[in-house]
Amino acid sequence: MKGPEHYTVDAEHQRLATFVHERRSTLGMTQTGLAAQMKARGHESWRQSTVFKIENGQRRLLLVEGDALARALGLNLAELLTQQGPKWGVKNAYVCATCTFASRDLTEIAAHAGSHSGAA
Repeated sequence: MKGPEHYTVDAEHQRLATFVHERRSTLGMTQTGLAAQMKARGHESWRQSTVFKIENGQRRLLLVEGDALARALGLNLAELLTQQGPKWGVKNAYVCATCTFASRDLTEIAAHAGSHSGAA
């Protein structure tokens, strides 16, 4: 069975890869440092070369790695995916934890904020 490094990375995954690179760089973290953060979160196979391949579109990020990567970059999984994720591709998006609502419009977010009040 082929590993994740053998799959073609499409434009949506490339946008996510670019965001990972930009976020890591903004934090002043090296590829080796990010790999160490991933190892500390239980992903022992991560090396500097893993980060390089993900950032350069040579390897897809696996779903099981997403939460750990988000945390290593100071984000939660929703923030990682909405920053440059395949579904939204926008910055500073709000994603409701209860339903499928997502927006970056403050008026819409404020209107949605009370929609779950009183729910059991």
